[in-house]
Amino acid sequence: MKDLNQPTPGAGQPTPQTPPSHGQHPASSSPPKPEPELDRKARFAERVGISSRCLDNWLHDKKIPYLRVGKIVLIPWRDALAHLRRNYGINARGE
Repeated sequence: MKDLNQPTPGAGQPTPQTPPSHGQHPASSSPPKPEPELDRKARFAERVGISSRCLDNWLHDKKIPYLRVGKIVLIPWRDALAHLRRNYGINARGE
């Protein structure tokens, strides 16, 4: 029979925990972050494979939809790629 007056081994003592490692996440812990819907000009040009000057021309000629917030230009990249395909037959590579 067990002696109830004797403490059980490890009882009342905190269990050692290892801190989470920084920069490493288990594959099953969380799904990857979704791509942002809006790109800035440099990111959109890189994604589509065009120069920033070409993109400036497209924006000036209103070939693609965009939003201007102050001095920042934001491009809804999925809508812009669909617009280029539909209206101009341009099949930009996107991602």
